[in-house]
Amino acid sequence: MFKLTAGQVVASATAIFALGAAIPTLTQSFVSCIPFLMLTIAYGIMMFASSYVEEEQHFWYWTTSGWLCLLSFKGYNIITRINTLLTINRFSRYAKSSALLNLGALGILGALRVIRRWNQTGQKFAGEPDIARSYFSAHTEQLWGLIAATYIWNAQTLGTLGFPRLPRRTASVLAVILTVLGATFKLAFTNEDAPELISGRAMTILRLSAGWDLLTRARIVFQSIAICLVFTIGCEFLYATKHVPGFRSSMVSVLF
Repeated sequence: MFKLTAGQVVASATAIFALGAAIPTLTQSFVSCIPFLMLTIAYGIMMFASSYVEEEQHFWYWTTSGWLCLLSFKGYNIITRINTLLTINRFSRYAKSSALLNLGALGILGALRVIRRWNQTGQKFAGEPDIARSYFSAHTEQLWGLIAATYIWNAQTLGTLGFPRLPRRTASVLAVILTVLGATFKLAFTNEDAPELISGRAMTILRLSAGWDLLTRARIVFQSIAICLVFTIGCEFLYATKHVPGFRSSMVSVLF
């Protein structure tokens, strides 16, 4: 009961702080925040569903599709589009931008549909054929190729945008270390949960990092992420105290 109460207190405090941070944006442009407010309220209501934990992904599937459609209609003026098509210059800049917008929206919706069929989880569609089980179980090299591309992308993004107060070379080294730790943990976890998905190259990498059990790997990964996060927050705080005017006085007013 103590842990449940502590969790509710932390969640309530987080909600209050988030609301306080969102108030300036809401007061400046309330109309543009209506979709976000509706999404937040709907998500909060669904949190009281008994089987919500198994079907949460469907909420995000539908809201993502609706949001993308809303953005497409917002950037697509039907009346202006019809007038443009009726004119002689059918290849105007507006026509090209509208066509590109709709092609991009269709591409994103198609990618979302692939994501929905990637892994059938929950209760309603659990056990039905999906991409992860019906295709990648027989093509493990392609599976780990996509996983490697994802980790490389994350490492590149973290090395470029992460650790902003450090030299880029140092940030790149930290990004590579975190990525290698995370990738080896994923390999070890998959080897314990579904060893049939480990391909030849993945098994070679796993053998090179042998010697640690799965629990030790998990602790190292999460502790490394926590250390880097605390270090980044501390660097940003020190930078703000030295270079942002009025930061110290505002922090004192918040605390007291």
